[in-house]
Amino acid sequence: MPFRNLAELAHESCKRWQAESKVKAAFSCVVPNGMNGRLSFAQVDELSDAFAGYLRAVVGLKAGDRVAVQLPNSLGYPVVALGVFKAGCVLVNTNPLYT
Repeated sequence: MPFRNLAELAHESCKRWQAESKVKAAFSCVVPNGMNGRLSFAQVDELSDAFAGYLRAVVGLKAGDRVAVQLPNSLGYPVVALGVFKAGCVLVNTNPLYT
């Protein structure tokens, strides 16, 4: 099935994998102190939709705008990355170690 853009691919993939996957966690994270968490495909899809809406409605970004993201490897990263794509924006990863 052809997709028009990355946001559409992400949304359809989340729906498909939520329905088909026996493992319901899309992403999981364990931190050194032993705390852990996980997000399902449906949660990632819903949260990234909300973040995309925030970027468009509150921040005022439009398709093609660049969004610099500086996040660790955490559960927030896939939500933010997919939200940026769903808003039609360009994700620009930054790393403070390289500046």
